Amino acid sequence: MAFFTVIIPTYNRAHTISKTILSVLNQTYTDFEIIVVDDGSTDNTEELICGIEDPRIIYCYQNNSGVSSARNTGVDIAKGEFIAYLDSDDQWDKNKLEVIHSVINEFNVDVLFTDFDRYSLISGRKKPSNSFFFGKPEGARQNKEVILFSRREIQELIVCGYPVYPSTLVVKRIVQKDFRWNIDKLRSEDFNFIIQLIDHCNFAYVDKILTTIFEHGSNKSSNVLGKSIVHLSSLICYKENHDKNDEIYNLIERKIADEYIRLLGLYLEDNSYSQMVGVFFRLVFSRGLYIKLLDKLGRHVKK
Repeated sequence: MAFFTVIIPTYNRAHTISKTILSVLNQTYTDFEIIVVDDGSTDNTEELICGIEDPRIIYCYQNNSGVSSARNTGVDIAKGEFIAYLDSDDQWDKNKLEVIHSVINEFNVDVLFTDFDRYSLISGRKKPSNSFFFGKPEGARQNKEVILFSRREIQELIVCGYPVYPSTLVVKRIVQKDFRWNIDKLRSEDFNFIIQLIDHCNFAYVDKILTTIFEHGSNKSSNVLGKSIVHLSSLICYKENHDKNDEIYNLIERKIADEYIRLLGLYLEDNSYSQMVGVFFRLVFSRGLYIKLLDKLGRHVKK
């Protein structure tokens, strides 16, 4: 049984998937299997993948059902102890699995994610790393590369929107018996998946750039409005799983209010005035808005 199962969901990515798979085959750590789940491609994806002669590659075709369904299909087939996700237009550094394996051996973790950089296929330029834009996550630094989190620290990090991209994500397979990718979330499914895990799993962050995310016009993440709607619905679902006395509850309420305010701006840009009215009333009657106002009032009084 392989230690890692690498799950690569794909749809009409014949022009990128060969380089993606090659970035896995070139890993310095070699105890892995690769499951490519073809979500109904109409190009020559199957021909390309089946032409790669490596017994570690498993090709699985399914009718077009979405990326979350494809990932779940990969999980059902997986035999590895840990599942490493990789989108079919992204690539790994050659020592990615070696680094992750060493962290797993040293620390008791269920979920790991790493720093990454971006490359714009539109401008042809490399962008600064994720940590450059969002800073280093706050937690208990174990060494120069590994940060572990308390339950409250990972809750705050994810609820406040720190991005964890699927191609940087490694999850213990046994965890996924209880937590699946939500097939009803067509955008921002990564946030929806991660927020399910933060109350139940031990997380580690690897402070090293081990993945390159390739950005292009067809990336689902480019739909900011759709992504904001999914963030909001995921936060609301997460709030429903917590008692009002939980320490994290007020933070969730504040972030829900922030997302309502964000949606108001997006609907205004889109001239969607009827949707604006509905969001406005939800914001006015949200508990988070008044928590935010009380916070500001308290800071003003202290001054």
